[in-house]
Amino acid sequence: MSLHPAARVTDVFGHDATLAGIDTGVVIGALLAVGIIATGGLTAIAVGAALVTIGAGRMAGAAIGKTLDGPVTGQLQTGSANVFINALPAAMVEQATGFCSQDGGTAHRVATGSATVFINGKPAARVSETMDCGAVIRSGSSNVYIGGSRLLPICVSLRAEQVKLERFRIDAQAASAAYEPPETRTPPEGYRNATEADLGRLRLTAKMLEHPIDPKTGEQSEFRAAVFIDQKTGSPLVAYKGTTMTSGADWTVNAEQGLGDETFYYNHAQFIARQVATSPSGAGARLTGHSLGGGMASAGATASGLPATTFNAAGLNAKTVPHPVATNIDAVYVKGEPVRGIQSLPFSPDSAATKDWPLEPADRAHQLAVLALIPLGPLAVGGGLAIRNLLLHMMTAVDAAIAQKRAETERALSTNGCS
Repeated sequence: MSLHPAARVTDVFGHDATLAGIDTGVVIGALLAVGIIATGGLTAIAVGAALVTIGAGRMAGAAIGKTLDGPVTGQLQTGSANVFINALPAAMVEQATGFCSQDGGTAHRVATGSATVFINGKPAARVSETMDCGAVIRSGSSNVYIGGSRLLPICVSLRAEQVKLERFRIDAQAASAAYEPPETRTPPEGYRNATEADLGRLRLTAKMLEHPIDPKTGEQSEFRAAVFIDQKTGSPLVAYKGTTMTSGADWTVNAEQGLGDETFYYNHAQFIARQVATSPSGAGARLTGHSLGGGMASAGATASGLPATTFNAAGLNAKTVPHPVATNIDAVYVKGEPVRGIQSLPFSPDSAATKDWPLEPADRAHQLAVLALIPLGPLAVGGGLAIRNLLLHMMTAVDAAIAQKRAETERALSTNGCS
């Protein structure tokens, strides 16, 4: 197992001398070519030989340059917030960055790291690891060494995707559980249902989550949200219920949100998110929801700054959150589901997203059923497609699509030899 000095903030990186080597090779080749032309005359053969000589000089210069260190082009400037090596922030893949002078001072991330040593969940960076601009880290700790083989960029990317998909899997369980009343609700894997004491520490009550009173009507609403507590970290996960198919109130909210009208549901979703974000126990809090619930999770995230994962989410009208703050929203949707299609229409609000995550549907049986309707004519096929697309909106289709994508990622990790 090879050991390399650990990289830290202030350590330098640089490109190899390939370009300088090419320039040197061109000069040497050109000088040789002058000799050929001077002694051989300006014949086609002599000129051809001169071009070959210059080309050979370029290749030889590049080869020589590859073996030499070029000038230092940057320095690591960001790293871990809580892991230090020699009193300097430790560097790791993706999160550690530095500016490269060859790119006009553009910030670049560490691209490769140890396959066995991790800092804040990311592969640790060492001397000899590469930046995403192709530069190599050259300096490091004099007494701290990190072992393990190099984790290739493709492996880093696939591992990050694997972690994200696992997050989606758990958040999807929470989004599904929010449809159930508290007394029959099953928490997502690794979580428990929040107690009254938990809710109190989050500045919430059970009455705020289950059919709260709409102040405009003075009556109970059909709004519902669920709170789950991570059994390891204690961090809360808030899930908003989506549209119940038989609820006229839910459908009315969907219509009003599309028009940009103020609704109790969306106002209350923002209130809950802000309460959690500013509470003593709100560290690490996240939001999630499906359909209408996804729209409310987006509103809560945009109002509070808490991160969110949404599934086949309703669009978020620009008027809904008058003073948005920076946040991170992963918008997961199944290709072909109807809500995302509606959002492509003029004047229809888009779902809020920092990043969209389109997933291929895992509905082979549904596709075959539609094909079987072809002999019955276009109306039958159209009806079959409509039913299939509606099914793609449901959480069962989301769960299946996530599982399918996770399996694909596992296969890609194996194919690329990612240990």
